[in-house]
Parts: sequence; C-alpha cells; structure tokens
Amino acid sequence: MMGTGNSSTVAMQRLTSDSIAVDPAFEFYKKKSWEDWAEEIKSLGFNAVHIIIVANIPLQQQNLMVKTFHEKGMSCVLRLYPTTDFAAYDLHPDWRQKMLDGSSRYDWRVYLCPNSEAFTEHACSEVRRILGAVPYDAIELAEPWFEIWGGPYAENPNRGKYACICDNCTRLFKEQTGADPIDFLNTPETLNTTNYQIYHKWQDFRVNSILQFSKRLYDEALKVRPGIRLIHMHLSDCTVAPEKSREYQAQDLDAALKFLKPDVLIIEDAWQDWTQPDLQPEFVRAYAEAYVARSRAIQPNIVIKAHADIGSLKPSRRNLAWMRQFGKEAREGGFNSIIFYEFSLGDYSNK
Repeated sequence: MMGTGNSSTVAMQRLTSDSIAVDPAFEFYKKKSWEDWAEEIKSLGFNAVHIIIVANIPLQQQNLMVKTFHEKGMSCVLRLYPTTDFAAYDLHPDWRQKMLDGSSRYDWRVYLCPNSEAFTEHACSEVRRILGAVPYDAIELAEPWFEIWGGPYAENPNRGKYACICDNCTRLFKEQTGADPIDFLNTPETLNTTNYQIYHKWQDFRVNSILQFSKRLYDEALKVRPGIRLIHMHLSDCTVAPEKSREYQAQDLDAALKFLKPDVLIIEDAWQDWTQPDLQPEFVRAYAEAYVARSRAIQPNIVIKAHADIGSLKPSRRNLAWMRQFGKEAREGGFNSIIFYEFSLGDYSNK
C-alpha cells in the first residue's frame, strides 16, 4: 500500500515537480539497467516518472521499475491509455468501438468502447490487478477520448475515423433521447442546422460516457490503494479552435474537474503545435492563459502541469535547452511544473 502521512506528502511534492513519461515497451530501454536509467533521468532534474502501460508489461518488471525509481527518490505514476488495450481488442471484437468507416483503429491506437460494460469491468479489473501488485504513487488516465479531430463533418478528410457508433452507444443514446445517431451523423451537412439540437445532445452523451468510464477506473484505484493520487489529462485546443475538443473528442475540462476531482491536471499540447519542427517553447504561454486560472476557479488547489511532446516526430525532436525554456515559460504562466512525452525521444546531448 502507498504510505500515509509524511511519505504521502513527499510523493505528492515529487508529483508536483517536473516529470517525464517512460514507455518500457520501447527497445531503447534494453540498452541499460533500470537503475542506470533512473539515475540518468534523475540527474536531468525529473522527480517523477509516468510509466506507460499499454503493452503487456509483466508485474515483476513494473515492480522492479517502481522500486528502482523510488530508491532514487522519485515518484511513479501508472499511466494508462484507458480505451486502448491491444490484448482485449484481439480477444473481444464485441468490445471494440465502431467508427463511421466501420473500423476501430486510428494511428497507433486501437479503441475499445467505454459504453461496453464488459470492457469497462475488464478495464477495472486491470486497474485492480496492477495496483494490487505494484506500489504506484498515482494513476493517470491519458487521452481518455473518442476520435477524431475535425468531427463528423463532410469536409473533414478523416471523418471516417469518427467514433463511436457501436451497438452499445447507439442503444444507450436511443434510450436517452429516442434518436438514432446514425441518422444525423450520416447527414453531416445538417449537423448545425436541422439536427442542431440532437447533435448537441450527442456531444453531451459522448462527454458523459468518457467521464463515467474514467470515474469507474479512478474509484477502483482508490479502493485498491487508498490515498493514491488521481491525474487527469486534458487535450488542449487553445491555439487551434478553442472549445472544439469537447465536440470533436469529448473533452470537457470544466466537467472533468467538477466530476472527477483529480489531484493533478495535465494540459496536453495540441498535435497542431507539437508537430511543428520550429515550434518555440514560448507557445506554452497561450496554454497558461487559456487554462490555469480557469482550472483553479473550479479547483483552487489543483496541481497543473504543462505537457509537451519532445520527439514523436524526428523533425520535432526537442533538446534540453528547449525543455528548460519550456519549463521556465510554463511556471511563469502559472503552471506548477511540466511533463514531457517521452524520455527516449528527447535530445540530451548538450547537458
């Protein structure tokens, strides 16, 4: 069990400071021992690691990682991408989300439906299994959303990846509203005219689906490990199309803070920003202006971290000077600290 009293306070202090994500499934980490990696990451000024569990990482390996980072004086977060589970996707086709084009994959992800009770219980059981065996200090639900940016509009070239219209979602929405989402989603030219009111009910339904699913997972985490810290990631859109992430991907910041009451909020950088090779770290100022005061108006004491991708695309790989400037700009804007995705992607050649 996670410690209480002073140990819990220390863990929270570390979570409040700068942190970085680590995906143990990457071949990169086979080069050295976890003790060596922990020492290197700590030397760069990070006091917490967010351990990504998407692939099947054995509990023994997770325990070794957490033990090693703890021994270096660092906190450990279990980061889940909650609707992505590759093993469950292969074993249970009936749990899959259904996109407008009939698929349930996009980019590197597979998607399972939060309105499938069988999948939700499976996800809860995974939280119980992992946290019952590994002493993580916090649990983070990263990118808990429906696809896709741009929504179901006809002009969106990725419209076919809009989700979810599976039997569960369709049935539940019909029960609540009497309407079949297929009817108005198949006439995208009327979404903001003839189908305006029902389309907005559909947006509310999607938001609520994500929030209810997230709450189930957080509640399970607290049952297994009372006192564990809860971390919520919000997909930002302030530099692109403010408030569109609610419509496009069921991301409602205010509702999430009120309903989920997380201890830590991560404001994730928009892909339209981080994919720019020449992006300057000052871009985080706009995120601070859009989200810091707004979030603290709802939860005055919440810890807010600014997120930056540091190299998912090679032309957008960030070096240590960029990261440090990003942290400076973020803190001056009111963020408590920063978090980067993902350690192996950054450039640390010039310390």
